[in-house]
Amino acid sequence: LRRALSIDPGSKEALYARYKILATAGSTDDLRVGRDVFFKLLLDDPAYRDVYRTWRDSIPDKPFDDIRAVDRVLAGYIAAHPDSARWWLDLAWDRFLVDGPAQAMETLEDLQAANPSFRHPEIPLLQARCRLEDADSLGFQESYWRAVDLAAETGDYERLLVEAEPALRSVIVETLQ
Repeated sequence: LRRALSIDPGSKEALYARYKILATAGSTDDLRVGRDVFFKLLLDDPAYRDVYRTWRDSIPDKPFDDIRAVDRVLAGYIAAHPDSARWWLDLAWDRFLVDGPAQAMETLEDLQAANPSFRHPEIPLLQARCRLEDADSLGFQESYWRAVDLAAETGDYERLLVEAEPALRSVIVETLQ
């Protein structure tokens, strides 16, 4: 790999292989270097192999700066591939986390305008979380129950269950006050 990277430092295949080796090496330094290599590959080409989904699903505690950097790349990818609705939805969640509910809602509106037939329970779920952040209890409830109904239709409850605890905790605290 060293030889391949010395000849072609941007070789996606060599960078990917280096990440895979370092990710299983076990040492903290190797894991850090592996993540750096992986991040470079992700920023270069998010559609290469499984780099984007691996980064999203298996790298914990992503710094906001990294999320913003990936989101810039993601926004560029989405502009060239407007039918990438799932990635657009990921971008909306990131914007909720990093930039707040207004940016997330704007991204969801763009997603729905570009992909009107894309139906996923995470859309009304994210709308519910945004409305909750904006202290709109009625809007939260309406969006949340739309998410539950859509999850029942699609059978996709994963994110709904993950997001239920923080959302409901916030509602309970608000009710008790």
